[in-house]
Amino acid sequence: MRDSPAVRAALLRGLSGLLAVASAVGCYDSTAGDLEEGVAAVVARPELPPSLSTAAFALDVDRVRLLLVRQPSELMLDTTVFFPADSTQLTVRLKVLLAQPRDQLTLAMELRSGKQLLFSGSSGFEAIEGSNVAPVVPLQYVGPGNELTTLVIEPRDSVLKPGDIFTFSVRAFQGRIPVDLFYAGWASSDPRVSPVNAKGTLKAPAERGSAFLRVVSPTGVKDSTRVWFSPPPSAIERLSGDGQQGRVGDPLPQPLAVRVTAADGLGVPGARVRFLAPFGSRVQDTLVITDSEGVGRTIATLGPVPTLYTFEAQIPFQPAVTFQAIGLPGPPVAIAKQAGDGQTAPAGQLLQPFTVRVQDRFGNGVGDAEVTWEVVAGGGAVSASVSTTDPTGRTSVTYRLGPLPGSNAVRARLSNGESVVFASTGTP
Repeated sequence: MRDSPAVRAALLRGLSGLLAVASAVGCYDSTAGDLEEGVAAVVARPELPPSLSTAAFALDVDRVRLLLVRQPSELMLDTTVFFPADSTQLTVRLKVLLAQPRDQLTLAMELRSGKQLLFSGSSGFEAIEGSNVAPVVPLQYVGPGNELTTLVIEPRDSVLKPGDIFTFSVRAFQGRIPVDLFYAGWASSDPRVSPVNAKGTLKAPAERGSAFLRVVSPTGVKDSTRVWFSPPPSAIERLSGDGQQGRVGDPLPQPLAVRVTAADGLGVPGARVRFLAPFGSRVQDTLVITDSEGVGRTIATLGPVPTLYTFEAQIPFQPAVTFQAIGLPGPPVAIAKQAGDGQTAPAGQLLQPFTVRVQDRFGNGVGDAEVTWEVVAGGGAVSASVSTTDPTGRTSVTYRLGPLPGSNAVRARLSNGESVVFASTGTP
């Protein structure tokens, strides 16, 4: 629950008192002797939600309300029993005057913290003259936050040094709407080694290891996160991913990997590693939590420019490690005329070269790309039917005009179908 003045005091007491009190509510005093004629004894047996037995809650129950109804609607008893919140036992004797030897009754029970209703439930039963009856009353949580749908522990995937004491927090939501008032109980997957109290305070053991920290609402909504116990990080080293090359705009073939170690040389699990990418490029995760071996990985994606890229990985108070990667142009997707279009010369004459530039999707020149050349009008001939681009993405051919005056056309085409047409005119 958020630490507001209205509920702060309620958070200071645990659930152990509630369980003991609730289990004894309505217990019949066997020393009272035999029951009078026409009377039965009722011993309430509350049944709390199963989620309450899995964690340490801070529920402050200080009163029990009992309602006894003769079916269908005759109210026989409505009483509230007060007791100190730290009580461990409570005895309530209920003697019921029956209207007939066998009477159909309903017992309702409410557990409250001051005026705040926390649990309620009811149970129908048959009371027999001169006998004891102990109906089970299943209780449901109806207090603050009973409609919440999500709990979130913070921080997540954390690491504590041996002997550290840390108090975790929890947030609640109903759908996407934050819930301010709610109860939540805490539990540890290994309570003997790393116990947690009802406030979410956990003490790290002296040995390395890990535990799952869990939180649950009285209605059974849950969340968990892993807590690592390790000495603090003292070094970060590059494991793999350096010296790669890849096409611009694409992820590198291998992830960037580092290992974080402590002073004892062993890996630090749960350490936070921040990866940084140069301008135009990116990493899949800028903040990575190391695994059980102290290793953190992320995928790097190159920017749009063919150049040398330098990525970094860092932890607080230690020098960063770097990864270098070469960006290569992407596959050819476009072709553009560079020179030679629109010439005019006497028919049959050799023209100035036709030059094209092949580009990737970012406009970078693509080397070693094949361009197919063909005459599509006017006749004549090109110097090569296929040419290959240089490192800047350019390639050229020469063209001799057809033998007759008129329009001439030559097409340059990529394998994906993209093409350009050079037009020229032959004069008499």
